[in-house]
Amino acid sequence: MGVIFDTSVLIALERGALDPDRLVQGREQEPFGISVISA
Repeated sequence: MGVIFDTSVLIALERGALDPDRLVQGREQEPFGISVISA
């Protein structure tokens, strides 16, 4: 299993609306990726 971020998550991280440490917490061993699909 893995975690895929889409653009909205990246924007929220950049704006400080999400805590990156909290997003990763408990998923340290999971692969992370960035979605490349856009509309």
